[in-house]
Amino acid sequence: MTYIDAVAVNISGLVTQVSFYAAQTCNDNRIYFGAFTALGSSQFDLIAKTNPLSVDRTLDSDSSMKLVTISLCMASSNITGCQGNAFQIGNGQYFGSYTSQCIMGFVPILPSIYPSTYYQQSSNPFLHSASTTATYSNNYINVVLQYITVLATSESIVFVSHNAYRNYLFFSD
Repeated sequence: MTYIDAVAVNISGLVTQVSFYAAQTCNDNRIYFGAFTALGSSQFDLIAKTNPLSVDRTLDSDSSMKLVTISLCMASSNITGCQGNAFQIGNGQYFGSYTSQCIMGFVPILPSIYPSTYYQQSSNPFLHSASTTATYSNNYINVVLQYITVLATSESIVFVSHNAYRNYLFFSD
């Protein structure tokens, strides 16, 4: 499934980390994150992506959901253990993810609390041969807990976090 946050980010910069909660059974080497632009009320176009990321929790003795943070590789630095590629996101754009096998952590919500929180689509727009423009439904009643860390163009680090009740932006110099 592809999950796109329904609230646009209000910062421009380089996405340097992605975080999400993964189940113990997670063994997926095709997890993607990316930036999307809205083409209308229910259409999004993928404009940047990480390339495939890999997570394997099958040997983990902790059976609960676990926060996984992946540092993305940047051309200007040598981050040990980084995966994929850092990507640009702009003010007013959306971020989203795709995973085929990994069960990601989520929070159930009522539409009256935080309506249209996530858009979902069953196909994978991140694949090289796939169409990047697709129609999404916004009747998903669970919010996938996915986060990105953005190195803003003003050189501040911004952690964008979306959950079922409100959005947070944490700034640090």
